[in-house]
Amino acid sequence: MAKPRCRGTCGNLTIPYPFGIGAGCFYTDGFDVSCEENRTYMHNSSSNMEIYSLNLIGGQAQVSTFIADKCSNNTDGTSTDGWVSTSTAPFFTLSSRANKLTVVGCNTLAFLGGYNEEEQNVGAGCFSMCPDKQSVDSSGQCSGMGCCQTSIAPNLTSLNVTFDSRFNNSEVNSFNPCSYAFVAEQDWFRFEPDYLEGHKFTDKYKGVSTVLDWVAGRESCAQAPKNRTSYACVSTNSSCINSPNATGYLCACNNGFAGNPYLEGGCQDINECESPGQYCHGICDNTIGGYHCYCGPGTRSTDPKREPCNPITASERARLTKTFIGVGTELFQDVAQLAKCCLSTKGEERPLMTEVAERLKAIRSTWREQLIEGANEETVCLLENSSQYDPSTTGRHGSLMALDIETGR
Repeated sequence: MAKPRCRGTCGNLTIPYPFGIGAGCFYTDGFDVSCEENRTYMHNSSSNMEIYSLNLIGGQAQVSTFIADKCSNNTDGTSTDGWVSTSTAPFFTLSSRANKLTVVGCNTLAFLGGYNEEEQNVGAGCFSMCPDKQSVDSSGQCSGMGCCQTSIAPNLTSLNVTFDSRFNNSEVNSFNPCSYAFVAEQDWFRFEPDYLEGHKFTDKYKGVSTVLDWVAGRESCAQAPKNRTSYACVSTNSSCINSPNATGYLCACNNGFAGNPYLEGGCQDINECESPGQYCHGICDNTIGGYHCYCGPGTRSTDPKREPCNPITASERARLTKTFIGVGTELFQDVAQLAKCCLSTKGEERPLMTEVAERLKAIRSTWREQLIEGANEETVCLLENSSQYDPSTTGRHGSLMALDIETGR
């Protein structure tokens, strides 16, 4: 859901606010994106960060980043030694949970150096070794034989990927002339031994998929709401949540609501009753921010939100009917006595309306307790389900006994 009167898509990509295209359409610097030839970029194409996906709930963006490469040429003894540098916008960091420093090649050592949000210098290294083609791991895993992976530090805002000059491809040039290093989404990459041959890897990939974590603000949820001018969770029925991946907070719609919590009125009620079988297996009544789910007359379920309502067996109906008759006689006697007092011609014998209400409440309570006492699970379930049943919806009119038994009112 984009900001009103703002473009909401680019190609096949949906662009939800706080991201936006054009002035006035994004939350703050860093959330501005561009659409060029149906491709979406962070800021614009000069950033070289094409956006593949935007996750509003999890606070993540999937983008493309560069590949560092290093090649040896045995014929003339020359080599190329490339490196890549990446930096993020404010409120964005490289995800330490989703990404790995990955190295593809033999006899190759690559380093990652960078800075975190506190401007501390951090780093990591990864070494891949395979003396010959037969030693390359063909399982698809980065085990250190042709490919290696290692974790990166959290909250990185900038990084450089470089190679150690003491290691090169000269001794393995016949089957692996080039090595590569990059920071990429761990689940995105699967190693193939063919990537070691020639330039097959960069022929296939011009960039790699990298995950950025983003937050709406650097404050915690304990502090963010205090500054209403900058607080991002502006929708009614939204809440602040501390980001599980980065330092700062995100916004989310409350339970029972869905939409965009960063827009006024962005969180709308979910009508669970429009999805039969997903939320309720019985009779569904939608409410603002929730719903009621119950079994209809003659059916039962231990939990109609999770399990279907099944017909009640004839034996259970017979037991329940017998119980109703016994308890019903006592109920009529109690109600009749109360009615007699209410119709008394002597004012001092007539109870106050509050007293009548309390007496009826006590009668109902006693009635249900007597029915439930000693009842099996099916009987209890029937009584609970019957409390949701309203005979007025069937067009029938019942007596006080019928209303009490069928609705508990």
